Amino acid sequence: MARRVRLLALFLLCILSGGALSCLSNPAELGSHNDYVAQLDLLWHNFDTTYVGFVFTDADWDQLYDEYLPQVEAARTQTEFLNVLTEMLAHLEDAHIQLYQPAKIWRPTYMPEIDENYDMDVLWSYIDSLSDDGFHWIQEDIWGYAMMDSIPYVMVRSMNDLLDPSQLSALLDTIPDSRPVIIDLRMNPGGSVYSSQGIAARFSDEWRLVWFNVYRKGPDGYGLGEPVPEYLYPARVHGGPVIALIGEYCASAAEYFALCCRAVPTITLAGDTTMGQINGAWTYGLGFGCMYTLPFVTSLAADTVTLIQEVGVAPDLYVEATGEDFAAGTDPVLEYALEWAGQQ
Repeated sequence: MARRVRLLALFLLCILSGGALSCLSNPAELGSHNDYVAQLDLLWHNFDTTYVGFVFTDADWDQLYDEYLPQVEAARTQTEFLNVLTEMLAHLEDAHIQLYQPAKIWRPTYMPEIDENYDMDVLWSYIDSLSDDGFHWIQEDIWGYAMMDSIPYVMVRSMNDLLDPSQLSALLDTIPDSRPVIIDLRMNPGGSVYSSQGIAARFSDEWRLVWFNVYRKGPDGYGLGEPVPEYLYPARVHGGPVIALIGEYCASAAEYFALCCRAVPTITLAGDTTMGQINGAWTYGLGFGCMYTLPFVTSLAADTVTLIQEVGVAPDLYVEATGEDFAAGTDPVLEYALEWAGQQ
């Protein structure tokens, strides 16, 4: 109840000052009201009316407010307040909820435990031993390629929004359709969904349903609204077989790429199931130069049944890879992909 009264007081403050509800987004201008409590109230209200992820959690949002309010009231610095907020938001178990403090980096409030199915040192050793002329970065630390035993191997380390799919087209133009291609995303934590679609479209010859976007039904309930279809556009450059390598480290836009791959018949997914952290977020100001992200959309697979958040995208072909394998200098997923490509 205290939270509702406090929000009403903030609303009246806006009206009396001649402002609109938009003034709620600027807690730094709320006068003598406790700055940290004001920031908590505004964040809590935004989540309460906008957050899409309540359907995935058993956390009681009202109870969390009551539980953490005393700690917020006791905070003496913005850092102390953000530490409390991080602990509170961690209960929602959503890696796309992040906080930012000036002069520092974004920090997630939650990250699931995962088993990575790659090892970069081992991977580079394969490239060094199997490639005649080494690895070629097309965009530094974003993506590049190598010819491994005459098989094109493309590593996409990030779905960075600077990724230029036209440069992938230029590479694919040099590869006959009869030659299979390996695309490795096991080390890709996400980025821009447009980059994901831009890569996948280079293998698609028609418009294809790839997933559904799902939003909150409305601000007064935590349920989900009607699914909105998302399509992959055709920009095919390579029509031959492709094997895309995925794993638990793949999140967000990397998972959207995996959903695109499911829809393209020439692409086979291999490796392990992705992380299952796919909710899309907006960024809001919190006050005093701080910001936070608030997920407002989630995704439903093209089968119209599977919500990807907390489930992930499963491969067509599961390939086990353990820490013992990597310690022995072996990459079972890459070896499987090379063998698969050699049989096409």
